[in-house]
Amino acid sequence: MTAVLAVDIGGTTFAAAVVRADRSIVDRAEVPVGADPTATLAALVGRFDLTGVRGVGVGSAGPVHLDLGAVSPVNIPAWRRFPITAVLADLTGGRPVALAGDAQCMALGEHWHGHAPSLLGVVVSTGVGGGLVLDGEPYLGRTGNAGHIGHIAVGAPPGRVRVRGERRQRPRHGPVGARARLDRRHRRAGPRRRRRPR
Repeated sequence: MTAVLAVDIGGTTFAAAVVRADRSIVDRAEVPVGADPTATLAALVGRFDLTGVRGVGVGSAGPVHLDLGAVSPVNIPAWRRFPITAVLADLTGGRPVALAGDAQCMALGEHWHGHAPSLLGVVVSTGVGGGLVLDGEPYLGRTGNAGHIGHIAVGAPPGRVRVRGERRQRPRHGPVGARARLDRRHRRAGPRRRRRPR
């Protein structure tokens, strides 16, 4: 059997599967991130029989740092420039590891299924992400974050730009952050009085 280990690094869940070249899934598992994400990743990979697995592909919540083989998922503060390709290579006996943003992987999958020669794939989950395919090729940009609309600072005042060492990104301005701000405003304002018709 020739297969790869596909790993998905989400904000709240890690998942993995052994996938054959014909895209059939041999085995799969999913676990919550937990208090120690590095230990969670090791335990997840350890669940699989890697016989016949030629390499590892990892799609991660961003931002990603392709030049470093590292990731800094916003919802995993313990991982800032975490060397995920080196860690996964070590956990899988030195197998080669390819890294991309999770939304980039999704966009490429949609392209392979024939949906469009060029597209922007958008993921709305724990966070918001995006990935580009242009004229049939993944467009990653210099750092691997091209098209990653969830990691664009939008109108943040200069004094409120940094969160846990990273630039303020989607959680303040996207649907999750917007909903939280709206809920806080309503709680402060209290119940609204209805106007009586005149």
